[in-house]
Amino acid sequence: LPLAHIGATMPSTYKASTYAATKFWQENTKVKYKPNPKSGKSYVRYESYSKAATIGESLDLGSKPEDLLFDFEHGHLEIKGQLRKAPLDLAFLNKLSNMRSLTYTDMVLSRFAVRVSADGAQKEQISAKLEEGLKEARQARRKIRKLHTAARWGIEDANEVKDTRGAWENEEIVAHRSLAELEARDVMQAVRKAKRKVSDHELLRALRLWGFRENEMRRNVMQEGVKFVWSDTVGVTSDRCGGVLIKEEARLYPCFSQLLNQWLRDNMPEDLGPQFRWTSININKNYAGRLHRDGSNVGPSFIKAFGKFKGGRLRYWPEDDRSTKLEQLPKTPVETDISSGLMLFDGNRAHEVEDFTGERYSLVYFTAPRYWRLPAASQKQLKENGFEYPTKQSMAKLWTTLAPPKGYVKTSAAQKKKLRESARKRGKILSLRSNATEGFKFCSHTGKEKKDLEAKAQKFWAGRKPRKIAKEKKANLDRQTIFDGPKRNKDDQPWAVNNSALIGAKVKKGKNLILEGPNNIVDAIQLLNDKKVPQAIQKAGYCAVFSNRTKVYYACHKEGLRQNALDAFGIKDGKVRVQRGTKRKAGA
Repeated sequence: LPLAHIGATMPSTYKASTYAATKFWQENTKVKYKPNPKSGKSYVRYESYSKAATIGESLDLGSKPEDLLFDFEHGHLEIKGQLRKAPLDLAFLNKLSNMRSLTYTDMVLSRFAVRVSADGAQKEQISAKLEEGLKEARQARRKIRKLHTAARWGIEDANEVKDTRGAWENEEIVAHRSLAELEARDVMQAVRKAKRKVSDHELLRALRLWGFRENEMRRNVMQEGVKFVWSDTVGVTSDRCGGVLIKEEARLYPCFSQLLNQWLRDNMPEDLGPQFRWTSININKNYAGRLHRDGSNVGPSFIKAFGKFKGGRLRYWPEDDRSTKLEQLPKTPVETDISSGLMLFDGNRAHEVEDFTGERYSLVYFTAPRYWRLPAASQKQLKENGFEYPTKQSMAKLWTTLAPPKGYVKTSAAQKKKLRESARKRGKILSLRSNATEGFKFCSHTGKEKKDLEAKAQKFWAGRKPRKIAKEKKANLDRQTIFDGPKRNKDDQPWAVNNSALIGAKVKKGKNLILEGPNNIVDAIQLLNDKKVPQAIQKAGYCAVFSNRTKVYYACHKEGLRQNALDAFGIKDGKVRVQRGTKRKAGA
């Protein structure tokens, strides 16, 4: 029968037999995954971790702990052997002062066992130690992953790799986007210092680094036989349940978002600059969208193409009122070279991209449906990233900048009513009247001022080559090195996270050996191994470190100097735990 609760509050639909089975799993338990049965974000994640041959590898390749339960219970995951001879021993776990002697996999599996087998007091004690151990392990694993990603994709400085991975991202995408973020940061710093506009040349430097996912969802733009397109959206998106949210790209890569937004702000025509508002930016690479209408964009959009290509003009039907089937539209669209300027158009009217050769990127700035439902805090975050977030009043004005479509065929009263209702659902205020005479506007970027800007930018960056991603290469790091830490010469790397002991909320002895600066043990160990610490600490071989998370001090020591550290800081028992959350007092 399904368990009603896991732990104190966590509801579950997993069976007791599923949890019972996990007690016998271990890191090297052999597994086999069935062909991918999932969709959306789960599909992307499953596609990665289903290549695993063991439980440990599955977690390494992106499986969430809950994925193990779900996949096993639904028959997607088969257990092939190398089980524990006896189930996980909760009594043994309870005796441990901390969980650092366990592998990350064992900590994950232990948490499953604790949820269903431990009693109240035992559950609370073990769970607290497990959660602390898992947090430390995840932090360490993220740092090692960065080293691996950098080695695999030829990035010289591992610190340039993002340590947070989005739901749709794999290692390659993270590597590309991390460098795009840094390139965007450098461009923004340069233009602010020079007090000038962002150029196409500079925007393209960042776009060429951006890591696109294989987007299988945009079927309305895919040509026949195509299974995916390179298309991402930065900003707001709406879900199928009527909600709106910020896409992970805007949260994870704020400098990249700021660059895209600043380019538009710098290059909009003066008569529309104060008026145009947008919530989202669609980024496209190297595909010609087939004839389609956008489903529910609110108001007009700006579109611009970048890169070196031939063809690729936007073909647009400005009088399309959606009453005519796409295949019955007249063969006389407005064709515009949007590489030479910025075009304001209504994406809800029919449009397509002409075939092209070469490298072509396009940006579409638009407003997502139900944008007003986004929480105020999220709207503020987008504004900080450069979005001009709309209100219902500003969108009402924006609707009037384009003439409404006249239609290509006569429509009945019933059809007109249906079309008006459809427009109303997309956010259009039907009572407003537009003085515009055309269903689009084009702002040319071929003038002298624009040419001078591009020339100045190219000259500035001539001696500064853009970052680049190398072709994928096998990193000389095995699985243990990647996820459990590199094996190092003891003398070369004498400090380790496991060599530490709890001091408490105050340091009463050895105050001259407090290491100031790092916020936790992991960061402290890195500084100590880099020898970027006072000579007295290096000579002693031990120091005190304050953790901002647990609000207590820890003694870190070199191998073999544990007792020396305990004596130096007056620690009677290095295994004693204190209640977390103790506030640090001045002078401690």
